[in-house]
Amino acid sequence: MQNSALNIIIPENFCYTCLPNCAVCCKNWSIDIDEETYKNLSKVEWEKISEKFVGRKKFIEENNRKYFELIDDKCIFLDDDKYCLIHKKLGFDAKTSTCKIYPFKFIKTADGIIVRLSFVCPSIIKNTGIPLEEQIAEIEKIASLKPEQMRRINETVAVNEDFKISWPDYKKLENFILDLLKTGNNYESSLKSAAKFLRIVLEGLKKKEEISGILEKIDKKNLFVRMDTSGEKKENDDTFTKKQRLYYALFVGYEFVGRAKGSVFKKYSNLVKLILKKGTLELNGKKFDVSRVDQTYFNIENKENMKLVKKYIEHLIFTKWHLLPTDFSTPNLVSGYSLILVIYAIVKWFSKAFAVLRGTSVVELCDVENAVSIVDLNYAGHITKETLFLNSPVFSKICNLLISQNNFEEIII
Repeated sequence: MQNSALNIIIPENFCYTCLPNCAVCCKNWSIDIDEETYKNLSKVEWEKISEKFVGRKKFIEENNRKYFELIDDKCIFLDDDKYCLIHKKLGFDAKTSTCKIYPFKFIKTADGIIVRLSFVCPSIIKNTGIPLEEQIAEIEKIASLKPEQMRRINETVAVNEDFKISWPDYKKLENFILDLLKTGNNYESSLKSAAKFLRIVLEGLKKKEEISGILEKIDKKNLFVRMDTSGEKKENDDTFTKKQRLYYALFVGYEFVGRAKGSVFKKYSNLVKLILKKGTLELNGKKFDVSRVDQTYFNIENKENMKLVKKYIEHLIFTKWHLLPTDFSTPNLVSGYSLILVIYAIVKWFSKAFAVLRGTSVVELCDVENAVSIVDLNYAGHITKETLFLNSPVFSKICNLLISQNNFEEIII
């Protein structure tokens, strides 16, 4: 759905209303403060409003940016009733723009400003509240708060390192992929078929064919037939397994290696545990056995579980997440879609890990909700060398090399 004033593009079938007693957005991350808000809040005698401010810092400064102080990983302005003290005492307009914008993000494209939603927010996860279509005026107001920080996508899209296409041609490919993901026997076969489709597109571009002509020749049914690899050197099971372990150790590893607090020794120990799939790791303050993750059942035929997974993956594609510039590579459609597959695989892995934490061997909707939330926050939300690739150029190069392989989707999914 689109609005004419700012050309806001709203994703369909989403609802949102800030939930009471939630405060998920007020903890476990650094909330930056714009300069004007900082000056205004600094004038307030907060010690007279609440004893919690007595003798405490309210703001910190790092790398020439200001943030709210955190107490036990919670914003200092979060009151005991899980409401924002700034909002309660001074009103919504007194809050920093970061807090006003959440759970929205805005991406500027040739079509208009696309609204991307944070799946960290429980209201978005559970799709509760007022339909977004009824909130366009308010969303438009929010979108105008930080226009200089709005992410932008070029009108010319790179398919890979060698080929670029126009925005209208890219939209044809995107619509084909989104339609493909709604077909097939199961979602995983559809995801793999979309990867096969992109390889066919590349072959057509090498022959200097037009996108429309390539699409006309594609039979969707044939996409679901496994590609003929008779001319390729097939991997033995042992090589395949080793590659798979490396993939998951790298991609899942950020939560336990890159982000985790602790010594270097502990971090490398966690990485080894992920590679060997043995040992104990800690998730959300609780320990679980890594070996049990592979023994946990994620039923891709479960409509309730997969509905959220599908919605999340297709929202990433719709909002052009896979085309956004990153710290480790120049974006292109092929590598970007490979990262979409990574996100899907990580959601499955964490869903099973959360099931293990509950002491069960079958994934349920609550596990998927937790998994989508943690993946959107720590992986899809902040894709940098410091996150997905464990703060090392070496990991970045390894992952880029692995993603570029033709059988990537067979290994990661």
